Amino acid sequence: MNDKNTRLYLIRQMIRDQEIFTQEQLLEMLEEKGYHVTQATLSRDLKFLRAGKIPFRDGRYKYVLDETARLDPEADHHPSSGQGFVSIEFAQQLALIRTLPGYANMLAISIDRARRYELAGTIAGDDTILVIPRDGVSREAVRKALQWIFPDVADKIARS
Repeated sequence: MNDKNTRLYLIRQMIRDQEIFTQEQLLEMLEEKGYHVTQATLSRDLKFLRAGKIPFRDGRYKYVLDETARLDPEADHHPSSGQGFVSIEFAQQLALIRTLPGYANMLAISIDRARRYELAGTIAGDDTILVIPRDGVSREAVRKALQWIFPDVADKIARS
């Protein structure tokens, strides 16, 4: 019963049913259930589950699940509302996306999960995402890829 699928299901249930603010808190809860995982494994599990943090009423950030995520981890596109997206600007060929506090991780996961060829990957902070395009990809191609991922904020992406 200590397999990955069961662990992922348990993590999903914990995030849905309780207010979880840190990975350490989640690791302790898993330990209590008999799951001994490293922080790195938990981070990968959270990314796989499309878990991210949003602002909580007392100023902390709590974990939530992107409930619009497809259950198929191999899905090559997941349209997202782009909720929390504020703006985008470019430096060299890198795109810098500004978000509302707490939204960067969830949006970065959407970008990474879309698996667009133009985009090599992302690095997310609390309210900022660095989008790293592949070599030779233009700013316009990055914009189009992001508009495809976030159709609800395509106009904000196009204006930058």
